[in-house]
Amino acid sequence: MDKSRERRPAVLVVEDNPSVILLLQHVLKDTYDVETAERVEEALAKATARLFDAFVLDINLCEERDGMDLLRALREQPAYRHVPAVACTAYARSGDRARFLAAGFEAYVAKPFTKAGLIEALKRAFGATRTAPGVDEAACDRPALPRAAEHEAQGGLIIRRFA
Repeated sequence: MDKSRERRPAVLVVEDNPSVILLLQHVLKDTYDVETAERVEEALAKATARLFDAFVLDINLCEERDGMDLLRALREQPAYRHVPAVACTAYARSGDRARFLAAGFEAYVAKPFTKAGLIEALKRAFGATRTAPGVDEAACDRPALPRAAEHEAQGGLIIRRFA
């Protein structure tokens, strides 16, 4: 099959820094159909207008609501209850990883990140859902996806920058 005609998974990237948005678009463009938003309300509007296969969310969005609030709002929508989400954030202190996984993220990437690290985190996040993009989970004979604590216990990928 012609690669240019294959459907690439749609990823909504939510990031408030225009330079990081450009970097994320560049890193993901060959593998994913990338759409971006800078604010929570813009992201929610885009998620209502179009179905996404994954989310890459900054945590500190420099507004009243953050990336964890956004993920909670997305998870309230039936179409997004099991869509994988990657936290892409500068928060990299002890305990942050567990906090983001407990909040419902399937993977975590600390800034600054590498292209390989981000792509791998998305692949692992897709794997954590057990359901490929476009597959109706209700039609599957397996149980629902493992949530954050279970995912962490299964060795969920957490990418960190090492000096």
